[in-house]
Amino acid sequence: MLRVVVALLVPSMSQYSSGQNLTDKQLFQESLAAAKTAAPEYQSYIFGEIAEAETAHGYYNEASEAARLVQQYPDQLFTALVTARAKRGDISGAKQLAASAESRELQWRAEQAIAFEQVKSGDLSGASETVQHLPSGLQQNALQWIGVAQAEKGELEAALRTASEMQSGWSDDVYYTLAIKLRAQGSKQKAHEIAKRILDDDMRRAAEVDSISPRAVEPPRACDLAVQQAKQGQYDKAYKLLQTEHCDCGFVVSVYAESRDALGAEKALPTCSPNPSDVSNAMAEVAKKFAASGDVSTALRFADAVRLPGAYENGEGYLAPAIRDIAHAWVKRDGADAALKWARSRPTGYERAMALLGIAESVAPR
Repeated sequence: MLRVVVALLVPSMSQYSSGQNLTDKQLFQESLAAAKTAAPEYQSYIFGEIAEAETAHGYYNEASEAARLVQQYPDQLFTALVTARAKRGDISGAKQLAASAESRELQWRAEQAIAFEQVKSGDLSGASETVQHLPSGLQQNALQWIGVAQAEKGELEAALRTASEMQSGWSDDVYYTLAIKLRAQGSKQKAHEIAKRILDDDMRRAAEVDSISPRAVEPPRACDLAVQQAKQGQYDKAYKLLQTEHCDCGFVVSVYAESRDALGAEKALPTCSPNPSDVSNAMAEVAKKFAASGDVSTALRFADAVRLPGAYENGEGYLAPAIRDIAHAWVKRDGADAALKWARSRPTGYERAMALLGIAESVAPR
């Protein structure tokens, strides 16, 4: 009976035989079907990731269907979907979605997220309009983003008007940015006058200083230095520091990702921590790094090493997201067909779903 159920949930190889013939929308649906066969503790996360990716491709109805399956932190996902639509420039659609929120508080948070995306895109007047009816605290926070953005763009008069509309104290960041901008332009007297409006004592003093003495720079810690050396191509020095300083797994990952020394990483990572979960996570992170560089075969080698005895959930929570990145890199390098058979052959629903999701995200919307 179980086999029959799984067969109904997962599209057959004959049904979806070739990546060349599949649209991104079909691949998203296949990923969703695979997610339904994943262990229950992973499903909400996968459904949410699919919903966000579908939104990024413009498939709003399908994203809503996936979102309805999410049982953990649905409010966070709702705001993320609104944000994703705003990032695509679909502000009216994002606002319509925000208006459908189950509570007024969630709607307000979603609209604040829209305003933030508008500020990031440079639509400051649109952001001002979006936040007009928000409660005071949320509105003041959004006005702060707008005023700082205006000041950084050199729109000094507009920034002053925004600051004048804000409640006392909320405008400090705007005035500080204005003072620094004016001082950089040589308008020291005006900068001083603006700085006096700042309520926070430390921020006001910082804004009033004509010239800041260079602070003594502390030398980097040994493990940080190893990463710096790797970035500069001084790999032997970096390796030596890793060994002598017993740097943790994160530093080891960074150094070997810079050096692209797969053999060295295979030797160093198993001993970077006595905790199998740390090592498992490090293997997954290195797999992601090699995938990002286009080295899919090496990424797959490290992915195969993620499952370690004693690691949390046998490394599944580290492996599946890495598989998503590998799938993306594989499609980018060789096309969807190359990765599709591998994606469908993954041993768990979590891995199949994430691999298929990585492929779907990498296929251009049709």
